[in-house]
Amino acid sequence: MSSPMSSANVFTTTAACAAVALGLLAYSSVGIASDGVAFDISPFLAEISGAVTRSIEPDVLYAIGDGGQGARPIVVRHELRTGSTRILQVPGAENYDWEAIVTDSQDRLWVLDVGDNFRRRPHLDFYLLDPDQMLPTLATTFPARMPVERRLRVLLPDGPRDFEAAIYRSSVGPDGALRERIYLFEKRYLLSGDVYEVNLSPRARVTIARILPVGALELPFPITDAAQDEFGRVYLNTYWGVTTCENCERLGKNAPEVLPARSASGLFGIEWLSLRGQVETVAVPRQGQLLRAAEDGRIWVRKSPTSEAPAVAVAP
Repeated sequence: MSSPMSSANVFTTTAACAAVALGLLAYSSVGIASDGVAFDISPFLAEISGAVTRSIEPDVLYAIGDGGQGARPIVVRHELRTGSTRILQVPGAENYDWEAIVTDSQDRLWVLDVGDNFRRRPHLDFYLLDPDQMLPTLATTFPARMPVERRLRVLLPDGPRDFEAAIYRSSVGPDGALRERIYLFEKRYLLSGDVYEVNLSPRARVTIARILPVGALELPFPITDAAQDEFGRVYLNTYWGVTTCENCERLGKNAPEVLPARSASGLFGIEWLSLRGQVETVAVPRQGQLLRAAEDGRIWVRKSPTSEAPAVAVAP
């Protein structure tokens, strides 16, 4: 479902190429700033691909790794205050390419096996996990188990796509029923990706994702992760920084789910990385905080540039 690039797209892509070139020039001389670096969980995950905190555990990070870390079906539970880390095994799950993890309205975890670098997978898989139902072990030095509560197979309407970022949204329908959706942000290089909606109907074992009309994000950087704060503000992580998605708060609400032609604001907090690793993950553990994790296991927390509550328009 591709369309010819408009003049605006051409301009945006050209600007992106220039930004990439400048970034590569800066690679060898600028490293990750030392302030804010908090933890290193590389002994537990060789390659972090996604992380999230729960509202009832804002200081506990649940992190996953993709196929690059050996395709192990595990979740790493990391306490941000103490640095304590524990491996949680996920029996009944397969890790083809775990790329995203989100929480639902009950603070359970959805682990999303959605990566497809070569665009050849016939389907994607979502796994529902509940940390509150974790099976204990005799000692904390042994991995605990977090069994799969539900597995949802997802088919794409227009062929294989590569995803690394997602957000969860819920709303109450006219009939009073809970309406749950996961939105996947397509990862593309130098071209705008599309947004796909996945219905989490509790009765379904297999579902077909829906591509949102006019859903392409005018962001010519590959989106590697997404997070949202308590106000519903969405942050999209790229290799070159973090950007906010201006109208993503409309996703999942009982309104026409059509993103505007331009739905991503300018980049903020750009941090050039050394050749040792790249930032893959973003999370919002607490109001006013922005957590980012490098692929090689380093984690740091800083003040979010958008830590204030969004302005609310008042009718005259």
